[in-house]
Parts: sequence; C-alpha cells; structure tokens
Amino acid sequence: MDIRELEKCPSTRADLFDFYKRKSVTREHFESVVRYVEKGETVYYNKNFLAFYNQDGMLLAGEGLDWGD
Repeated sequence: MDIRELEKCPSTRADLFDFYKRKSVTREHFESVVRYVEKGETVYYNKNFLAFYNQDGMLLAGEGLDWGD
C-alpha cells in the first residue's frame, strides 16, 4: 500500500464523526477508531480499502490489509 493513499483523521470525537459522514463510511467501526483518537493517537483512513490504520500501519477497522502486507 502506498502511504499517499492515506488521509489523516481528525483528532476529536465530534470531528471524527463529521469525517465519517463526509466520507460516507459505515459507523460499525466508529467506536473502535474513536478509542485511539481519544487516547491522542494518530489514525489514518484509506478510502480504497475503507479501512482505518494506526500510525504503525496496523489495521484498526475495516477491510484493508496492514501496511506491510
């Protein structure tokens, strides 16, 4: 996966919720993702895989692969 495909997610619960709405992402993984955001960790979104990743490239939610796969 190319890191240029990733978009940094907002850093607050409210902004992340708006991000989900703008991207038309299903909310089934919202709570999993927001837990990382609320801890102050950086989360990235890949629209091609509809997946969320932490800053180490590990899949947090969605259908994608880890960055190294």
